Amino acid sequence: IEGGQDAFTMFLTQGHEVYVFGCHYEGALGLGDEIEQVSRPTKVSTLPSIRDIACGESHVVAISSDDGGVYVWGDNEFGQLGRGTVGGYESKPCLLTKLKCQNCDSV
Repeated sequence: IEGGQDAFTMFLTQGHEVYVFGCHYEGALGLGDEIEQVSRPTKVSTLPSIRDIACGESHVVAISSDDGGVYVWGDNEFGQLGRGTVGGYESKPCLLTKLKCQNCDSV
């Protein structure tokens, strides 16, 4: 279970699925732009099988259990998503195409 400072929580199931709830500030829940908040655990259905997750203040990093792909979403005010840009946010998980974490145990 992980929690972000901006009032959201997420957890990783034994089946490698990510569920989120709380405030969707700057895309922190990864559920798209149409949602402001979620009061019940909701699956982030756009993700593959996930090995580990970590939350920042209002951003998230996840590692795929299939191929070590690194997925990011949420606030990018300071470039914390690692996508080579500063500012804005990603409201759905984005694959970092230049980074693989095949030998990582955790984020």
